[in-house]
Amino acid sequence: MDKLVAEIGLGAKDFRTSEVTSALRAAQRMSTLALYAAQQAAAAGDFIRAQEGVQRAATLWPLNPSIKTYTENMASQVDLGSQAAQLFDEAMKRGDLRHIYDQRSELAIALLSDATRSPVLKSVIEKLSRVEIFLAQAQELVAQNNAFAAWEALENAVQLTPNDVAVNQRRGELAPRVASFVGKIDAAKRHEEGGRPAAALTQWLSAQDIYPASSLARLGIARVSARLLDDLTSESDRKLAAVKAAGTPVPAKVE
Repeated sequence: MDKLVAEIGLGAKDFRTSEVTSALRAAQRMSTLALYAAQQAAAAGDFIRAQEGVQRAATLWPLNPSIKTYTENMASQVDLGSQAAQLFDEAMKRGDLRHIYDQRSELAIALLSDATRSPVLKSVIEKLSRVEIFLAQAQELVAQNNAFAAWEALENAVQLTPNDVAVNQRRGELAPRVASFVGKIDAAKRHEEGGRPAAALTQWLSAQDIYPASSLARLGIARVSARLLDDLTSESDRKLAAVKAAGTPVPAKVE
């Protein structure tokens, strides 16, 4: 462009070369600034402003070489983002949080400006990070020959991700060593879910006999004991109400 201006200046003595050159420089600077603003807008996820910035940059300086580079990069990013979004959506649909966690670095970059998926991705990463802690804890407990405590660590992981492949694989490997304990736990849970707290309490106590330090058994015992106490209190209140309704004098307490 500068060469062309110089050639015109040589051919036309009244041509104001310096003024034209100054105007061209200004247009080039403004074009670069507009393109920079477009990049900032794209990074913030505002693709409408980004497009407007590119159009302004092209209007100010159509031959700006950075425009081609920018548009090529944007096309690449859009394609990468689309692929990442598809991978993420399919994994979420399957409930395969482990796959998302394994691809977390790539997905975090590709979905950075995705206001819908990015927060969900962050939540998945946080959840699986906690699962990884439980897995590491279980591995260390197995090394210490404490299979029951290792199982309970894996149970905590299951509460976060019931279908996680890594967790279920470890549970399968450990199951033969804790079969009797797990059988009592499973029976206690079934009785609780079936509304049989007394039977559940029996199974929780049996589980505690096998592994006295069990936090699962301790919490289960506390939970069903409280329910049994509530049931007994409610039954006593119902009987007292029935007596009053029948007009029968209520026996006074003996001091």
